[in-house]
Amino acid sequence: MNNTPDLSKLKIEDDHIEVEIGTVIVTGKILERNSGEIAISITSPYQGISQSSGNVPIPLRQFRNYSGPAGAAKAAEILDDLYRFCLYVEEHKAELLATLAEFEKAAHYAEHLDPVAVSKKQRMDAIAEDLKAFKRNLKSGEIDSGTYQRKIAPLKKEMEALEFDTDMASRVLLLQSFQAYEDSPVGKLWSENVIQYLCALRDQGIEV
Repeated sequence: MNNTPDLSKLKIEDDHIEVEIGTVIVTGKILERNSGEIAISITSPYQGISQSSGNVPIPLRQFRNYSGPAGAAKAAEILDDLYRFCLYVEEHKAELLATLAEFEKAAHYAEHLDPVAVSKKQRMDAIAEDLKAFKRNLKSGEIDSGTYQRKIAPLKKEMEALEFDTDMASRVLLLQSFQAYEDSPVGKLWSENVIQYLCALRDQGIEV
């Protein structure tokens, strides 16, 4: 199989994209396309997963603008990544689903049993209740808007920090669980997309 799709045979019409990879015609759908981002889902010979390029910062769009030819090349690259991922899953289904099961087991422990995570969750729940209480006090006239803002500002800041820590811990766990696949087609896609696809494969019995 060629390392890259044949761009000379790339076809894009409206939201339809088609490219030849080796001897296989691969088709997809353009979900989003603007100067800073392009997102593709594969429709044949596989389906059920999509991928975004990620957002290009505005100052860099003069060098990489996905509204023009660079977008067509990026779309073909993403579709190629999606195809190779689905092909890899087809060949390594059992081990990938086993890795998914281990990740879910670790995630369950981290969310419900890990003392640090449980403590953070309890604090987040308490902050949420405090915010609701201050809002009720504002509506009832017990406090004015100035007092309300002073009360909620530190709570919202603390909540944002806790949410960030929780999200980062989840991402680290996800990356660690699938670290063995970093140099495979699995490593080319956003981890969240990989998990979603594997869960659907397991839960719905998707044939790949």
